[in-house]
Amino acid sequence: MEERLLFIDNDVFVILAASEMMETTAGILGFDIECLRRLNTLPYMLYGKSFRRTYPESVLNSARDWCDRIASITEAPGNSAAEDRMIAVTDPDNGKHLIDRGEAFMYSLLLHKPACYLASGDKRAMIALATAPELKTLRDAVAGRIVCLEAVLRLLIAENGPMAIARALKPLMPCHKTIQIVFSQPLHCHEALSSYLNELQRKVGGGFLFMP
Repeated sequence: MEERLLFIDNDVFVILAASEMMETTAGILGFDIECLRRLNTLPYMLYGKSFRRTYPESVLNSARDWCDRIASITEAPGNSAAEDRMIAVTDPDNGKHLIDRGEAFMYSLLLHKPACYLASGDKRAMIALATAPELKTLRDAVAGRIVCLEAVLRLLIAENGPMAIARALKPLMPCHKTIQIVFSQPLHCHEALSSYLNELQRKVGGGFLFMP
């Protein structure tokens, strides 16, 4: 039987860890907690300047604890021509790469693991993969298996109610813009989430995102 896993990028991992919603999210998406995977570099990155500038130490400590509970991806990055093709995509206005190495690696895993999904908070990478003409075959291969942060939040709200999720996400409010905006008025979070989801779906095109 084909292995069914949920890969989680660093941003979503930190959010689910800090809110203690890792197991709940896995269950809602139909995965056992043993079927979740993270990047093996994440424990080291949590001590880096980028994460420490973005998140308070309490949030990072929660993510570090969860790193001990969630298995890392065993495959080594950098062994796929598809990764190189994704990393090569740049913004025509400034030449900056639009898909970082970690996201490209996890997208490439989906290409030869058709039963696996990716939970990602990197909209820039999603839009680049979904719209770059040279990546169309890759886009089509992973379409329907990309779970964006807003879809995760929508599922959590449907399962637990907006107030409970707002409380769970409170440690992240000061440091995550999307969460801050969506839950500034918890009882109206459905409208904010729908707006974000509709805009992202418009940019990536139909069928690319997993839509709850």
